Amino acid sequence: MTPLDEGGLRAEVRRLADMLSGVTPRGKATVFALCGKGLAPLLNLVESHTDGRWAFPEAQDAIAEVEAYAMGRSAGRNHAALRSRLMESVPHGHDLDSPWSTYAQAALTCIDAGLAASSVLDTCKGIWIQYSIEPLVTSLQYRDEEIVISQGEAFWEREILTDRAMVNALDFLRRIVSSVERGVPLPEVQYRELVRESVVLIPESL
Repeated sequence: MTPLDEGGLRAEVRRLADMLSGVTPRGKATVFALCGKGLAPLLNLVESHTDGRWAFPEAQDAIAEVEAYAMGRSAGRNHAALRSRLMESVPHGHDLDSPWSTYAQAALTCIDAGLAASSVLDTCKGIWIQYSIEPLVTSLQYRDEEIVISQGEAFWEREILTDRAMVNALDFLRRIVSSVERGVPLPEVQYRELVRESVVLIPESL
């Protein structure tokens, strides 16, 4: 995420990160399981866009590992090898054109964050929550390119907080962090409902 004005989107992300930093590893794993699950369809779109030149065969297994820990079905494990293989599949800007590289990076980073939270060796940083809205931010920046150029990025970063898509995404993130603050694992019914709601993290233009 590019540097953001402290009174705009960056401040909202920081507040979310501070909230998330205080929850248990299982709580963090739950949040990133939901974010990873919500953004996973972007990986399929990237595969389709590149005619399979970029593929992410470890992603679904990684999400399943995070969900198992988040829902209390497994204990923390050593995910070093899986994390390494997952991140080796991440395309960078010089590998894949924007916004597709951003979509893949964001989805895979959220999944990796969930693995870190459910690991016996690693820790998960709350600030990684910023990647959950990277696809939406990138999509809206493309849409509002003329506003960004004419009014400046700081103006856009404040104005975007009133955009319905961003409002919905940030509200979803606040609710899932608040839910895990109250205790985990979440009830299965509640978790599945939140999975359905996680579609708000996907840019509407896709």
